[in-house]
Amino acid sequence: MKILAITNLIEKRVLVGLTVLFFILVITYTYLIAATVFHVTARKNIQYQAQVQAAHVADLEATFLKESTQIARAAEGVAGLSPIQQKYFVRIAPGRTLTLYDER
Repeated sequence: MKILAITNLIEKRVLVGLTVLFFILVITYTYLIAATVFHVTARKNIQYQAQVQAAHVADLEATFLKESTQIARAAEGVAGLSPIQQKYFVRIAPGRTLTLYDER
């Protein structure tokens, strides 16, 4: 009778422990699924915002190029600018010295 009482007590404690563990695992699983859904949604939102910003930057670049071309054409006539005929460049020679060379 004493052995059955001890065994019954141990089984009850194991059952309670397993039940608590089961509920902890269910809660953890639910949290992980919810977090995954949240992160996927957040990532898609961030990607959309990045595309919107990239489109805005592209519009600004196009406007800049158009305006800078117009400004360069207007300044060309006012300041008497003409295209450069001869160009010189600086390069680093193998001995780490700077040398000039022309475009030709």
